[in-house]
Amino acid sequence: MSTPSATLASCTAQRELCDGILNAYMETTSGRYASGTVRSKCTAVRRFLTWCRTEHVDPLVATPEDADRFVGMLDRSMSKLTIREYRCNVRVFLRWLQLQMAIHLIETGGDEDPSAMFV
Repeated sequence: MSTPSATLASCTAQRELCDGILNAYMETTSGRYASGTVRSKCTAVRRFLTWCRTEHVDPLVATPEDADRFVGMLDRSMSKLTIREYRCNVRVFLRWLQLQMAIHLIETGGDEDPSAMFV
């Protein structure tokens, strides 16, 4: 059983990881898209990463099925188009994240914790 301080440390580490991932993704997208598009993409990803924390899903190994679970819990007051955009933005993000992980694996030979690239 984990202690409250261990749980808090784990939550803090997860939050820092998610913040680092989001910042890296924002850096990647900001030069490629208009500011409104970047904002839209990052809003979807930020909400997905928050969902990952609350659902105890490791974002480094999140799957398209996790993305579908996230989209399934979105507020039904959102338009179908907005929900579709969230799904697309999160799936593109997951592909980007998998690519970053693969590059990291090649560069380090698998000897370094992949979360280190984001914190």
